[in-house]
This record gives sequence, C-alpha cells and structure tokens, in this order.
Amino acid sequence: MSRVAFGDVLWNPGSAVLGVQNAILSGTGPESWGPSAGALSIKHMLAGVAVWRVGRRSFRVEGSAFLVLNHGSVYSLERRAEEPTESFCPFFARGFVEDAARTLRASDAELLDAPDRTPDGVELREHLHVGDSTIVARLRSLARAIRTDSAAGIEVEGTFAELAAALVLAQEGVAAEIALVPAARASTRSELHARLQRGRERMHDGLAESLGLREIARAAGVAPHHFHRAFARSTA
Repeated sequence: MSRVAFGDVLWNPGSAVLGVQNAILSGTGPESWGPSAGALSIKHMLAGVAVWRVGRRSFRVEGSAFLVLNHGSVYSLERRAEEPTESFCPFFARGFVEDAARTLRASDAELLDAPDRTPDGVELREHLHVGDSTIVARLRSLARAIRTDSAAGIEVEGTFAELAAALVLAQEGVAAEIALVPAARASTRSELHARLQRGRERMHDGLAESLGLREIARAAGVAPHHFHRAFARSTA
C-alpha cells in the first residue's frame, strides 16, 4: 500500500492531523503507547488482540468487536505480542459525525434552508460494541480495498460517511437500550446501563474462562441479583 491519501481521507498521518481531517491509522505487531488525548474514532482489530485503556476501564478488542472513543478522550493502547496483530482505526474530523447526525434527523426542507448550519454536538457512549455487523462489515471492506491499493478516493470518503451515520444509529440503539433498564429515574437508568455494559465487557474478555455471575456482577459494580434482574429485563 503506497498511497498516503484516499481523496480527503489521510492514511497513517501524524497525530496533529487527527480530529482536523478524516484519517485512518493502522499498525501491525506489538506496540504500547499513551496515555494521550485522541479524536473521535473507531478502534478495530483485523487480526489479533489489543487493549485500549480509558481511565480505569480496559477494553479488549478482537474479532467482531470495536470500540468507539470521543473527541478528547485520554487513552493508551497495547497491542499484544502473542500472535500477529493488525489494528484498523478510522478517525473523524470534528463536526463530521455531528453533520451525519443532523442529516439523519433533520427534514430535507431544513437541510436545504440551512445547509451550513453548525450541527449540534454528538457524544457517543464509549463502550465495546460486539456483533454490530453493519459497522464491522464496512470496516473490513474498507480495509481490504485499502490493502490492495484499489480503493478510489470517493469510495473511501463515501464509506466514512456511511460509518458516521452508522455510529449515530448505533447511539440511538444505545438510547433505546437505556430506556429498557429497570429504574425510575433517567439518570439512574443511564448509570445502570453503563454498569451492565461493563459486565458485558467482562463477559467478552472472559470468553475463554468459566465466569460466574458473581465475578461478572463485581466487574459491573452491582450486586449479583441486581445485575441478573437488570440484565434480563434490558435484553428481554
């Protein structure tokens, strides 16, 4: 792969560009760096395992999983050396995903009347997504095209637009999940959903282990029976 740009999307640029222009960072082999602040991005592994750490939370990314981090999130990365690894991480320019959200939510008339209106900010839920075939399929298709140097700039830019829209729709799916969490207050539902997600992440990390309810609930920071009841009702 010899190119450094696909249309307006940059390939493995310097860190100063991230958040200013759409870009893709990809790397192979073991690597550790950070902590440092990043731009809104998707963290995905085409091969092997990597661990991103955000504050006290650790996210093990592999297989069909991906992680979304917001603008300004401070994180560190460790790509493991036990097996071949390859990361593939699209980074979005500020306002790009926000513009996708406005396009999805506003009417055609509103978009025509005010095409240059500054979109509202978008704050995505930072957690591990597993089994979202729409986003993973686009990531892998884009990676294949770039690997063979056969992707046209307009195709890469179009895929970035599709990924941005998919992230917005995924966030709306998270909002629907939060609404199902059994709690009276909205703030309590949001906090309990975040803790249930930590439990899911522990289950994902421990696929090769024999985990019990108590250990999963401990990772979520709730009592075992509370976790079981809330998890069952939120996934019903």
